[in-house]
Amino acid sequence: MLKRSWQGAAMLMVVGLFASTVPLSMDLKAAAFAAPPLAWQSYTVEDINDPYFLAYPPPAPVHPSAYQFNISSWSHDEVININSTQLRNVSITLENTGSTLIKAPYLYGPQGYDFRDLSKLAATITNGGVGLTNTEKFLRVHEWMDEHYMRTEVWDNDPIGGMDGALRRLNQYGGQMCGENVDIVGNLLRYVPPVGSMFARKIDLSGNHQPGEAFWDGLWHNFDAQPQTRFLYFDWDNTTITPSWNNLKSDIQLMKRIEPWVGWDLSGVVQDATVSDYGIIGDVGAQFDFNYDLRPNESFTMYFDMRGRVDMTSIGYDTRPYSYRTYADYGSGVFTYKPDLRNAGYQAYLTAQTNVTQTADGLIPTDPSIPSSIVIPVKSTWGMAGADIKAHFKSTGNVYIARKSNYLDTTYSPSVTWKLLSQDQKEEYFSPSTIEGAMAYWVKFEFQGTDSGLDYVEIATEVTMSPWSMPGLEYGSNHIHFEAGSMENGSLKVTYTYDDQANHHFYEPATANYGRHIWFRVGGVLTETWYKQNYFMNLNTNPGGTEQVKLEITQVSGPDAGRKVRTLTDRTMPYRRRRERASTGDVCLQADRGRSGHARRAPLSVPNDLAGAQRNQVPRIASRGGVAPRALLGAERFDRSPASVCRTRRALSARRGPRGSASSATDVFMSHKRRQRRQSDNERFSALSRTRS
Repeated sequence: MLKRSWQGAAMLMVVGLFASTVPLSMDLKAAAFAAPPLAWQSYTVEDINDPYFLAYPPPAPVHPSAYQFNISSWSHDEVININSTQLRNVSITLENTGSTLIKAPYLYGPQGYDFRDLSKLAATITNGGVGLTNTEKFLRVHEWMDEHYMRTEVWDNDPIGGMDGALRRLNQYGGQMCGENVDIVGNLLRYVPPVGSMFARKIDLSGNHQPGEAFWDGLWHNFDAQPQTRFLYFDWDNTTITPSWNNLKSDIQLMKRIEPWVGWDLSGVVQDATVSDYGIIGDVGAQFDFNYDLRPNESFTMYFDMRGRVDMTSIGYDTRPYSYRTYADYGSGVFTYKPDLRNAGYQAYLTAQTNVTQTADGLIPTDPSIPSSIVIPVKSTWGMAGADIKAHFKSTGNVYIARKSNYLDTTYSPSVTWKLLSQDQKEEYFSPSTIEGAMAYWVKFEFQGTDSGLDYVEIATEVTMSPWSMPGLEYGSNHIHFEAGSMENGSLKVTYTYDDQANHHFYEPATANYGRHIWFRVGGVLTETWYKQNYFMNLNTNPGGTEQVKLEITQVSGPDAGRKVRTLTDRTMPYRRRRERASTGDVCLQADRGRSGHARRAPLSVPNDLAGAQRNQVPRIASRGGVAPRALLGAERFDRSPASVCRTRRALSARRGPRGSASSATDVFMSHKRRQRRQSDNERFSALSRTRS
């Protein structure tokens, strides 16, 4: 149970504030320095490297708002009520406003997930295993992937060696290819309570696709893990999960029969494939500690939308124009450090200091005839994407940067190679990158002479961070829990910035007091014209228009398999500012993958499903902040394949709801009826022959 402490809590609601999504501007307190303009020096290290960001950035908030509260204890709870049905998360800032180090600060979002620990994640996802069968536990993990891990094309998972791992995939990248989705499922299953009761193995289909097989209760069970094909396949009794992909290949009709329910099937990839067992999934890659500390006058801001800089060094994204990437496939975190050089407390957080005297007016040389310098360390487990560095010298000075040749090496050595920063140079101080992908770098500020000195420095380091791991807000009452390893009598200010009138996020409140909400987005993934920024482009350029959208639920297990349960919606929907409109005119109901897409919730008036039965008796937002977990109502596709499908493979529990209604164990699929003809299986999955999923 989370320990609650209200000691030292204070709350302030601020409306109309918006945290900038561009590199941070000069701090206001710098105005106190009456130095010549030339004394200010500003440097950018690693420029914007997302070429489509400048052309089609995320839309600005319509009504930016902020909620702030202060914390003075190692444990604190805050309740933030959001009544808006058009909520979009923008940013979250944790700022150390005290004079001591804050160790390992962490915010738990409304769902209580701890992304630093696979064991804690698995326990939270499965309710500690209490009251659930092993099948139900697996389905919870399988569903959780829909909300927190996407798919993107990657040509190399670990190009610099040693950076890849399950926690890094969840915290930094937020998605990779099909096999890595299977890895995440397998890693979580290893920690499902009781530990050791479940595990998984990876399966390869002739190099074209990688699903998995999970083991529990003495049996194997097939599953697919990537968003486009996150299915389980049942045997002909419509109750037993088919054990293996070899079984499915031998009886391909088990796969083909879902086509009437979801609009397509994956049989074309399986029937001629060689099925290979890639072995039991263990811990993937290196182990990393995603805790961090905040020094006095340091803050950490999480941005839910892309900002134009992304770590492409520690992972090799396939950025060719036709490659599959989502419209909001990376977020950012920015560590901003502004040490108070007029107070001796800053010295505890230096790596080195030479010939420096600290005064009430900043730093001056002890001996003006020789160089004076301070060295400030910057470290992050998240791979760095870039930095903005500022310095205010009393007269003149130089700023240098250094990193170790090993990107993972965070230990300082006096023998490091220093590179003089230039305001005209933004990249290539080191090869293949200056700091992109690194876990540490150091900045040296140097000055010399009778009138020299250093008044102010600011280092804003941007890291790539998965938006799915951020503790964003959602519609309703948000219980936000904070914990720190140590506060040392310090103080922390937390600021949530959001848009409560977003023009492309929509939520429809529940019409019943049981069941689950289903997220979906009108539009498709960005494959029609092959550019990941097309979603934002269409938000800005499409003047209007509507599409007839039909959404159905079909039962696919139990004695009534094939029965249409109900039609959730059959109506005309606008796409301006609400959806991505595919260039072919194709429309699909897709689960939103980011903090920036259209999300409209439709209530599912059936008894609580496996994922929600233990957590809630009334419908509850399963995502954070007006954004859609991708496959609560999923419809995604392979590269360049226009989708005609919306589906979820969620199973409904055979239990009674609060109204006494009962349902059999049921998988539900969502089917969208296109106005255009469906493509053949070969066309639909042609991308699989080009690259391993």
